[in-house]
Amino acid sequence: MEASWLIWKNDDIDAKMETDFSWKQILSGYTERLCKFVINAHTNTLPSPDNLRRWGKHSQGKCGLCSRSHATLNHILAGCPWVRE
Repeated sequence: MEASWLIWKNDDIDAKMETDFSWKQILSGYTERLCKFVINAHTNTLPSPDNLRRWGKHSQGKCGLCSRSHATLNHILAGCPWVRE
């Protein structure tokens, strides 16, 4: 489950590899809030609709933008049609 939304296409891998994702860059180059977001996104512990449903906070787990049921972190960050449009 962790970081499933980070799957890259083969043609994007070379461009992504050039980006510096070292711990020094992450910890010193990001604000505290952004660093928390990145870490929680990588571990799929953000309060996405499916996580809120799994944690018993909401019963439906719908996307607040497009109303898709069981919206995952992948849907929220990269797949919601409302966001892409």
